[in-house]
Amino acid sequence: MPSMPKLGALLLLAVSLVGTYAAPRPIALDDYYRVETAATPAISPDGRWTVIR
Repeated sequence: MPSMPKLGALLLLAVSLVGTYAAPRPIALDDYYRVETAATPAISPDGRWTVIR
């Protein structure tokens, strides 16, 4: 029989794998508004800084 620490690690691994292989949900409108992109970066004249508007 496995020892308690090994059994606990095995259970933790099993639970984490279940969440990993869960079916993905469809994208919602709220997800779209949370997407961040660098659509219009502005670079300073000396090239040291970048600002994303």
